[in-house]
Amino acid sequence: MQKLLMQTSGLAVVLPALLFSTSLLAAQLEQTGVLAGTQAQALQQQTATEKAGSAIWIDVRTADEFNAGHLVGALHIPHEQIAAQIAKVTQDKNAEIYLYCRSGRRSGLALDALQAQGYTRVVNAGAYEKLKEQAAEQKQQP
Repeated sequence: MQKLLMQTSGLAVVLPALLFSTSLLAAQLEQTGVLAGTQAQALQQQTATEKAGSAIWIDVRTADEFNAGHLVGALHIPHEQIAAQIAKVTQDKNAEIYLYCRSGRRSGLALDALQAQGYTRVVNAGAYEKLKEQAAEQKQQP
C-alpha cells in the first residue's frame, strides 16, 4: 500500500517537475547550441541539473526505445542495469529520482531496485507516451 501511495502521490510532483526541468533544460540547450542527442551530453546536462537541486529523470527502457524518443534531459539506464549504474549518476540516497518506461512495469522494477539500495525519493513516473502527452497539454495551456 505504501509503495502504491508513493507511486501515485508522486504524479502530482512529476508533472510540474517534468515541465520545469524539461523547459529549463531545453532553454539551456537552445542558448548554448548543445544538442541532447548523445548519452554523454545528457549526462553532463543532468549532472548540472542535479547540482542545481532539480530532479533526475531516468528512462529505463531499451536502447532502441530510448533512441526512438525520450524526455529532454533524461538519462538512459535500462531497468536491469539500474542497480549497478545508479552510482555513476548520483550517490545521494536522498536525490529526487523519477523513472519511466513504456508502461510503468519496468520503472516499477527499477524503483524496487533503487529502494533496496537505500534511495528514498524515487518515483515511478509511469509511461513515456503519457508523460509526453501531459507535457504537451501543459505547454498548450495559457
